[in-house]
Amino acid sequence: MSRAKYKIISLGFLGIIILLMLATSAGAEEIVIGSVRNVKGAAFLVRNKQIIPAKPNQQIMLNDILRTGPDGSLGVILRDDTVLSLGPNSDFSLDEFAFSPVEDKLSLVGKMTRGTATFLTGKIGQMRPEAVRVKTPNGTIGVRGTQFLVQVNDQ
Repeated sequence: MSRAKYKIISLGFLGIIILLMLATSAGAEEIVIGSVRNVKGAAFLVRNKQIIPAKPNQQIMLNDILRTGPDGSLGVILRDDTVLSLGPNSDFSLDEFAFSPVEDKLSLVGKMTRGTATFLTGKIGQMRPEAVRVKTPNGTIGVRGTQFLVQVNDQ
């Protein structure tokens, strides 16, 4: 085999390896954790600094921010059957989610920075209540029951 053919084949393999590495790392960041169930008024997902209008059956990814406008409401269901409903002018980020009971990995951590939300815990909250937390600007809510309402006023 000539040197030129060897270089072309080597560069081709190197290119394929780089593409596979990029595809693997990009896929690792986009973990589907739930979906939008209902939308009313102005409601959005903020993903990688992009604002995406929310629509029913849309996938929700780890680290998405759920956002509603002045006339908006948004209902979502997570993979463990947790139900989250946001009222007008709300921001809720989904910072941590692990639902693998077989591997004993259970965690749900979100952050409410403004607005109102009702929360009905799913299987994570039933199996390990201490693994469900909602952070607010003034503290953290440790979930010990199955349903709660949180309101965060603008400061």
